[in-house]
Amino acid sequence: MKFELKEYQQDALDVLEEFFGDVPVVGAAAAYEKAAGRKNADGEPQNPYARAYKPAAGLEDCPHVCVRVPTAGGKTYMAARSLKMLRDYRDDYLEREGEYKMQQPVVLWLVPSDSIYRQTVAMLSDRGHPCGEEASAAFGGLSRVCSINQFEDLPLHDFLGGGIVIVSTVQMFRATNTESRRIYANKECFAEHFSEFLPDPPPCGLEKDGSGEIKKSFANLLHLARPIVVCDEAHNFVSDLSRTVLERINPSCILEWTATPRMIERGGAPGEVRHNVVASVSADELQKSEMVKLPIRVGEHEDWEQAVQAAAEERARLAKIAADAGEEIRPVALYRASDKAGEIPPLQLKEHLIAARGIPEHEIAIQTADIKDLDGADLFAADCKINHIITIAALREGWDCSFVYVLCSAANASSMTATEQLLGRIMRMPFAKKRKHPDLNRAYAHIPSFYAGAATEVLRKNLAVEQGYEENEARNAVQDSFFATDLENAAAADDSEIVSETNAMPDFSELPPDAKESLQNHVETRPQSDGRCIVVIRAPVHDSVREAIAAARPAAEQNAERRRLQSENDRLTIAISPVRRGAKFANLPELYFVSPEENDEVKADSD
Repeated sequence: MKFELKEYQQDALDVLEEFFGDVPVVGAAAAYEKAAGRKNADGEPQNPYARAYKPAAGLEDCPHVCVRVPTAGGKTYMAARSLKMLRDYRDDYLEREGEYKMQQPVVLWLVPSDSIYRQTVAMLSDRGHPCGEEASAAFGGLSRVCSINQFEDLPLHDFLGGGIVIVSTVQMFRATNTESRRIYANKECFAEHFSEFLPDPPPCGLEKDGSGEIKKSFANLLHLARPIVVCDEAHNFVSDLSRTVLERINPSCILEWTATPRMIERGGAPGEVRHNVVASVSADELQKSEMVKLPIRVGEHEDWEQAVQAAAEERARLAKIAADAGEEIRPVALYRASDKAGEIPPLQLKEHLIAARGIPEHEIAIQTADIKDLDGADLFAADCKINHIITIAALREGWDCSFVYVLCSAANASSMTATEQLLGRIMRMPFAKKRKHPDLNRAYAHIPSFYAGAATEVLRKNLAVEQGYEENEARNAVQDSFFATDLENAAAADDSEIVSETNAMPDFSELPPDAKESLQNHVETRPQSDGRCIVVIRAPVHDSVREAIAAARPAAEQNAERRRLQSENDRLTIAISPVRRGAKFANLPELYFVSPEENDEVKADSD
């Protein structure tokens, strides 16, 4: 069964369909101007990245556009969904040109890294996966998905049958000296292919060997196929060499996908956008569509031990909330270690989690270049026990698990760059569905910080620069968990509550007098038959009241509960109007105006 597209996904694909439908009629530039220039109901541009269309150098007849989708917006699925419209455009184009013999479509899907490469091959190859289902449907169920490493195993009948989707890193093609790459070398296994498809006279642009003969290379075979080119993370493909690669393979159309369009640097400052962005999705649309966990609450700590402790407690707290709510999710914590001298290597961090935090070894997985505990693991399986994942950089891109709720750094604050690159790994909402408990709709980060607010600001910057969020969106999306509060429900502050479930009736006997008044007026206790107690707080309360409530929880949960009660108490405090808090206002200046009739100053409230 196909995914049901989110509204923003359908809108972006509609823009693409309009563009490719108009190109044969009015040309790429005019089609782009029309599609990218759409306006909303208020008459404002929908796409802030629109610019004057610029074709790829040497490929002026090849439509070349980009779609911007922030991290966790489902761009891989959208790209797979777009293959059918791209195939239809290519077929129409070749029919008009009548110059090439290879009628079956070929897709070259380019990615920037090995990790994304492996993930993409797995998704598109699996016809039970939504992306694989779309790739198959695009070619009427007759398609083959393969990795670039299998290119020599593509027989002629594959090119005569259904479509072929070839996934490759751009590095496989990106070479100044083509003699060093297999895909540019003569291959006798392609002799039959060239006999079938090479027209007479042959087209210009095919690479020749030293004797002047056209190479029977895979790159030349692609040139004859006029492939559909899909560029994932397209901001990595803006170099002159990348453009040379596109000229060599002679695409019929190019569709780029990225969260962060590159800008042209001018005088040290960013200028215009490098890409022909035809459609742009806002981060706000992702949140409204329940695709992401936001806001991200950031806790800043004095050292890595405190950060790790807070992250482990946060994960345990969220796991209990999920279990109590009957949610089929298992919150996971992701820790960044470091193998640099003086920092915390993965194995030491694992030992710390076991010895200091009491976490069972079978709940911890390490994924690095040398240790690959996650290989073959299904983190979504009901019997999976992994709750804590330790990495260095292996999971920075091309890896997603929507169960990951908590990001923690055990590295020094000076190593924030590697930590912030993991931010996108905690943002995806499980099953793209909002949860009833608000804490399960947020993500969390616990990070050592060299001064207050530093980590929060760095993560905001990363969200804007690397994850595709606008600056104002990033500022609202990343909050200091102990001071920034939820103001979405400020208007309903009178109805706000903090609910805590304790193992026993809290001991309020030692409260100071002012705390007892707070207890009497704002706290309700509901003893349960099994000895537990539900405590309901309806207004900000004294510190000692919150301490007594936290102390009635199991020892391992008390610190996390203290932090939660503090954060929720702050929320109630700020949400309440200044008048209700008893704030005193200075007298406002009185307003006078000059009356022409009386030729004198008259007080504004006088008759």
